[in-house]
Amino acid sequence: MTPRSEEVLENIRERLRMENEPRERIDPRARKVWTISGAMGAAVVMAIALAYWFAIPALDAPAWTGWLALALALGYAVWGIYMAPCSGRGSGGMRSGRRRWRSSTASW
Repeated sequence: MTPRSEEVLENIRERLRMENEPRERIDPRARKVWTISGAMGAAVVMAIALAYWFAIPALDAPAWTGWLALALALGYAVWGIYMAPCSGRGSGGMRSGRRRWRSSTASW
């Protein structure tokens, strides 16, 4: 490698390094808003799955598809209400209170 390409690679590595702690904290109320938003979305998905389940006889669809739709809706509800607002990389998620976010004005 030429000295110039090594310098370019080192610049890229430097830009990709994550700082130990980002400067900004996420507002603690954000988790509650994300949970409520997930519950509202899950309610819509569950209503659609229930409508499909009740419409199975009219659609002549196999019965297992209705149960599958309900199971997927339930899985989506668990994800949207509990897991998505709490997901964080290795830090115990939002529940730990230590999660921070990076400023949108990253120095690239």
